[in-house]
Amino acid sequence: MKVDQRNARNKKTKKLEPRPVFASAHDLRRAFGERWAHLVPSMILRDLMRHASVVTTEKYYVGINAKKTLATLRQYKSASEVNSEVNEQEKGSSKIAETP
Repeated sequence: MKVDQRNARNKKTKKLEPRPVFASAHDLRRAFGERWAHLVPSMILRDLMRHASVVTTEKYYVGINAKKTLATLRQYKSASEVNSEVNEQEKGSSKIAETP
């Protein structure tokens, strides 16, 4: 499937010429996973992607989603505000883990 066109240098003439860029089936699969990663829980995405383990799903899609979420947060708040909120949440979760 042709998805784009880019300039590449012709080896014989050394001139830039337009060349097609194609999407593979794996590119389409990856795009599907990235789009659904923020819409469904990891266990459901694992089934949709047909991964044997949820660890594989989280390795490739949850980390990407976390980075996008952080970027979105930083658009609305300064980095220091985001960091202080994250640190407060981590302190609260460690107190919960310490209680018997």
